[in-house]
Amino acid sequence: MSKVFLLDSTLRDGGYCNNWNFGTKIINQITTNLNNAGVDYIESGILSQQYTSKSGCTLYNSLFDFQEIQLFSTSTPVLLMDYHKNNLLNLLCHNKVSMTPVIRLAFYKDDVNEALDYVHNLVEFGYSVFVHPMAIHCYSLHDFRQLTEQVNMIKPSALYLVDSFGALMPDELLKYVLIVEEGLDINVKIGIHLHNNMQQAFYCATEI
Repeated sequence: MSKVFLLDSTLRDGGYCNNWNFGTKIINQITTNLNNAGVDYIESGILSQQYTSKSGCTLYNSLFDFQEIQLFSTSTPVLLMDYHKNNLLNLLCHNKVSMTPVIRLAFYKDDVNEALDYVHNLVEFGYSVFVHPMAIHCYSLHDFRQLTEQVNMIKPSALYLVDSFGALMPDELLKYVLIVEEGLDINVKIGIHLHNNMQQAFYCATEI
């Protein structure tokens, strides 16, 4: 592993605690401190047509609203999109803004083929995309190998190993890690997103 990149998801995942109403002052403080700490990527919230953008909240209806609220210096902004809840492809592809975030597209196994078509279109329009297949324990090793091969054809910026429910023990997670280490295009980053339901997240991370 030549380099490790750090993504902080406080402004997105942390929103489950406060309904994403951090307040403008806190958003700016978190962003500034993460920048100063040298964090590579700041996941700054969720992009969805289901929401109405408002000041001090990290739920965004459009990239224009996101651009007006946040400015970044050294860190790269990331916005999460839930494939199943969005129809933003035309909006994203035809309305790029000056400060374009990385799009992290989350989807479940039932939507994998449609979601990857979506990713392909975003990449074709010049977006940096992190592919975020939720709950990888639902994929057999054969299925995940096929997913890796499909991702290689699209060439997004990253493919994540997402243990959405903290269901994988280290030896199980390492089987998926081996698939991407051996089969993923070297120009596609490997992402790790762990949950701590069984108090195994830190141990899994150190084992990788």
